[in-house]
Amino acid sequence: MNKNAHETLSYKDVYEEIGRNYRYFLNWRHALFAGYLLVLYAVISSYVESIDNLFFQRLCLGAVVLISLVFWTIEIRIRDLYRACTEAGEDLEKKTKSKGESSSFGIYTKLNNGEMRRKKISHTNALNLLFLSVIIVASTILFFSF
Repeated sequence: MNKNAHETLSYKDVYEEIGRNYRYFLNWRHALFAGYLLVLYAVISSYVESIDNLFFQRLCLGAVVLISLVFWTIEIRIRDLYRACTEAGEDLEKKTKSKGESSSFGIYTKLNNGEMRRKKISHTNALNLLFLSVIIVASTILFFSF
């Protein structure tokens, strides 16, 4: 983007774009969670159905661990992206406040404050617990199957 085009963007335009990106990444997070549960269900169903085939069951457990690690990595990346949106939104709210303009409702400042980030009960912690639990359970079952 050239310098003149950048100067024509208002704070409102930038704020709206941040909001669109924030919602976009949160939608990806929700879709990732649903996709993970669907793939997990398919692999676990295959595991249960193959009761007589120990090799295939071990393969399924290994797949559960690998799939969980991949989905967890993608979730962490999406988390970084939507947090970048909240940080950009907070920066913009602070800039507009210092210029005397109204800064919407300050939602990004609220989302980005330390109190909100330190909450023990959160979507982030719930997803971390889910991924970690699935990996531990599948790895333990796999280990004791030998």
